[in-house]
Amino acid sequence: MKITTCQFNDSYFPIMDGVGITAHNYARWLNEKYGKTVLVAPKVKDYEDDEDYRVYRFKSVLLPGMNPYRVGLPLIDITFKKKLKKLHFDIVHGHSPFISGQLAQQLARKRGIPLVATFHTKFRDDFRKVLNNNLFVDFLMNLTLIFIILLTWYGCPINQRAKPFENTDIRANSRLCQTARIWRYPTNQNG
Repeated sequence: MKITTCQFNDSYFPIMDGVGITAHNYARWLNEKYGKTVLVAPKVKDYEDDEDYRVYRFKSVLLPGMNPYRVGLPLIDITFKKKLKKLHFDIVHGHSPFISGQLAQQLARKRGIPLVATFHTKFRDDFRKVLNNNLFVDFLMNLTLIFIILLTWYGCPINQRAKPFENTDIRANSRLCQTARIWRYPTNQNG
């Protein structure tokens, strides 16, 4: 069975982290084995994509204090929005709860297609490594939780949620999991 998928992530070549590598691997293997795959990520100045699958980029700027990470601006990127509108997907996968994950959620909701949302990392720990401000870390975690709640209650229903770590920091678990099964999958990371 051939399907058309789209992977959404906030980090991608040439700025790579574990989640960017995962999104790349999903796109690569899905494209090779199951049908056309597209990856959507922030644009990086002077970088040219050269993959076996299509990559669509949206405008972005450097994320203050987190160089080389970028924050995407897909809502103001008219060219990107026109390209995305023309594409057909059977399923979309948001690898981040931030800009690209919200974009995946909006696209899935508008088109009535399934959405996979994976939270690959312990965001609180990652934020603490970069930021020296617990108030700002709490603010970012609240934004993350708001996204999860909106995704579940007002966006696309998610039939299953997966978390890579037993102690993944999702304080709203009891409210979020009323209609979904959570399963833990093994990773090669300690957690």
